[in-house]
Amino acid sequence: SKPATPPSMTSESRGRQRRRSSVRNFLGKRRVRVRTVDEIRVDDPKLSRTWERVNSPNDKLNWMLTALEGSDLLVMGSGMGGLREFVHALSPDRVMWGMVQVQMTMEGSKSNQQNSSIVFFSHVGEKVSSFARAKATVQTPKVMRAFGEFRLHLQSMIDYKMDTLGR
Repeated sequence: SKPATPPSMTSESRGRQRRRSSVRNFLGKRRVRVRTVDEIRVDDPKLSRTWERVNSPNDKLNWMLTALEGSDLLVMGSGMGGLREFVHALSPDRVMWGMVQVQMTMEGSKSNQQNSSIVFFSHVGEKVSSFARAKATVQTPKVMRAFGEFRLHLQSMIDYKMDTLGR
């Protein structure tokens, strides 16, 4: 014989309870929530303002550095000191992305034209875990798309050296 069903439990609520208990049993007492990598949010107003200033030919701000805090892409630094200052702002224990305005000389042209251009850097500090390095590989194209097109993307798995950059 069947046990008596409390009057408050309908067949729908019994089915819901059965599903919950089977999920709990399968996952060890509670549900696990999966967060996808696509959840990079770029709605911080400071991010937009800083990016506009770096892109403006009339503004002296010439670099910005970003990093993820949870799923939010935030500005970690910016300045007017160019590549040298940008390199000093990199952190050895973080994955960071930055944009630097540089002067590029076009040697093939008749007058060796100089143009200002934005270079995108992806930085994975030397103290970053293997898992975070792997995630950075997936996140970098998404961060790049948030800012648009770049002529040049430099990436490094080790810290940038002042001998190479920022002279």
